[in-house]
Amino acid sequence: MILKKTKISGEHGHVEIKRDENGVAHILAENELGMCYGLGFAHAFDRGLQLLMMRILGQGRACELLNDSEEMLEVDLFFRRMNWGDDGESLDGTNLESMQAYCMGINKRFEKYLPWELKMLGYKYEKWTPKDSSMMAKMIGYLTLAQSQGELEQLVVELVQGGVNGDQLEELLPGLLGGLDLEALKKVNLSHRIIPDEVKWNCALTPLMASNNWVVSGKYTESGKPFLCNDPHLEINRLPNVWAEVIMEIPGRYAVGATVPGLPGLVIGRTNKVSWGATYTFLDSIDTWIEHCQDGKRRISDNEWEEFSKRVETIKRKKNSDYLATYHESKHGVLLGDPGTEGYYLSSRWSGSEFTTASLKVVFDLFRVDSVEEGMKVFETSEISFNWVLADTSDNIGYQMSGLAPLRSSGLSGAIPLPGWTPKNDWKGFQKPSALPKSYNPSEGYFVTANEDLNQYGTCKAITMPMGPYRSQQIHSVLKKIIDSGEKISTKSMAKLQCDLFSLEAKWLLDLFTFDLGKDCLPELLNDWDFCYDPDSCAPTLFELIRKNLLSEIFGDVFGDDVFNYMLEKTGIFADFFGNFNSIIAKEQSTWFAKRSRKNIFKKSLEAAQAQWVPQRWGDKNQIVLKHILLGDSPLGKFGFNKGPIPLAGGRSSVHQGQVYNSGGRQTSFGPSIRIIIDMAEKGLESRLIGGPSDRRFSSYYCSEIKQWLKGSYKRVYPKLGSV
Repeated sequence: MILKKTKISGEHGHVEIKRDENGVAHILAENELGMCYGLGFAHAFDRGLQLLMMRILGQGRACELLNDSEEMLEVDLFFRRMNWGDDGESLDGTNLESMQAYCMGINKRFEKYLPWELKMLGYKYEKWTPKDSSMMAKMIGYLTLAQSQGELEQLVVELVQGGVNGDQLEELLPGLLGGLDLEALKKVNLSHRIIPDEVKWNCALTPLMASNNWVVSGKYTESGKPFLCNDPHLEINRLPNVWAEVIMEIPGRYAVGATVPGLPGLVIGRTNKVSWGATYTFLDSIDTWIEHCQDGKRRISDNEWEEFSKRVETIKRKKNSDYLATYHESKHGVLLGDPGTEGYYLSSRWSGSEFTTASLKVVFDLFRVDSVEEGMKVFETSEISFNWVLADTSDNIGYQMSGLAPLRSSGLSGAIPLPGWTPKNDWKGFQKPSALPKSYNPSEGYFVTANEDLNQYGTCKAITMPMGPYRSQQIHSVLKKIIDSGEKISTKSMAKLQCDLFSLEAKWLLDLFTFDLGKDCLPELLNDWDFCYDPDSCAPTLFELIRKNLLSEIFGDVFGDDVFNYMLEKTGIFADFFGNFNSIIAKEQSTWFAKRSRKNIFKKSLEAAQAQWVPQRWGDKNQIVLKHILLGDSPLGKFGFNKGPIPLAGGRSSVHQGQVYNSGGRQTSFGPSIRIIIDMAEKGLESRLIGGPSDRRFSSYYCSEIKQWLKGSYKRVYPKLGSV
């Protein structure tokens, strides 16, 4: 069924929803409440399965409502532990009315129609409430984003227990080890490991989800007004796409951009006054503590013990008896273990779970702001951490970080687990929003964020573990080159930049090889390489093989080959934090080299790669299959529910990022989930997402944009400025 045009008039006035020529939902309403009502209806119509699936998962009810398996039970246990079911009704005034109108729109659609996939499973609909949207906001802020910081802290425990010593840890995490207690880390019992127990550490050795956005002042653009560009790099091998584009209009104002089903407004996009785009900050909003437990209590000093509060969750199961899960909580968050058994366990706390509705308020307030300055103040209030760039029609541009940054004692970074019985290690509150990085009308005339270290723009050190700087450096380089040439920046040149496949990291590493081994050391294929991860080129495949052997020579000898290969191929550790591993490679001498010279390590890795090399195009090696959110792994996936395989251009460090690896037993990826270019002199924007507007397999809009996404082409999404 295709929603071509419908009217859903009700208590919020006349609301009309129709499609533009690309299938994007276009909502025309008499007022803001009607607009929110229409958005809820459109989300339920186009992305009903996505909407309800995410709610089921967030509630920890997959075994009850979807598939009762042991793997799904682990998923339920995770979401029950996170406990995101807060009350979105704490919004007030106009924002609460808008939230309720959005929920009414969702419920209006689901009164008569539920996705057939869920009906096939016997699913019975429960009304959507503000509480559900509050939960969705937390899921978006945590999963694969803030979550990666928590996984890093657990990895530190595994590194230490696997034989990595303090000197090696300091090189890998320079300046972040304040308060380190190696002996306590060695005693920790891990109930869940990033590296499974069957993959053993090599202990015999003696004395371990990215995006781009940028904004450019009108003085450097062809139109004379600011440009804003955003291409969030998320998991793209999924259907439907996480983003649902929309056009919304009320008299005097419009909004165009990308929404997330479940949230009642734009996440990235623009109004007729202001535009904004987001990347993840890598703000360290999660901390982990080591808890010494016995008899159901945690040690809080040398001689004092404290009871945990208990939360019991009942997980209903389709095919098995109910599962009772008990969670033990303290001011350090949820304990990962049983305090009734004496031992040392980890507990973790995420600052984003402290408040419930700030991010929902931001979604509503953004629609009403008229300037970059107003927008920056709105973003300051969000508890979810993002790098926001903004532009307005008055030729102002800006950057603002959002998020709750924990206030820690001097010398503590939050990057490693610390003893929970030492009061100094507790949070002292949160940094003031005014301390977070920001920039208004920067002198350079542009601002770039690409998950790199941006602490210099604030008065607190909010970011502890950024990604490598290569994408940001390349974007800076291209923008500066155009500006210095005296040319004007065009939307065409920005589209080219979003699809840039050049890797500064590859150039840097091969320059190191030639520095150590001589200019003739590299194979001819790499000597002629332009450092671009083009799908038709074999050079990226050879380079990645050399790099894998290099990492294995350095880190595999310490971790053990099995653990190293697992980390590289089945986790996101090397994908997220490759800059830290590169910092070791950059050293001429390192404790990780085991008294070998870097020259010798380079030589061995190069020789091994040349012996292993079988010519293969990058597009043949770096491929993804876009899988249906529910049926992707079932036999039905082959009947048009899945799409692919398709080649993924780009690499880890190119502006157009293209990473493929396995995580949690399934293929995942980093890539531009949507590309957006906004010229504030024009109405609307240019965009392209991988997928299509609808999650309905038999809709012509299910995967209507994949071919054009692969070509790097864009479509126009703009308001018609009609009246109702």
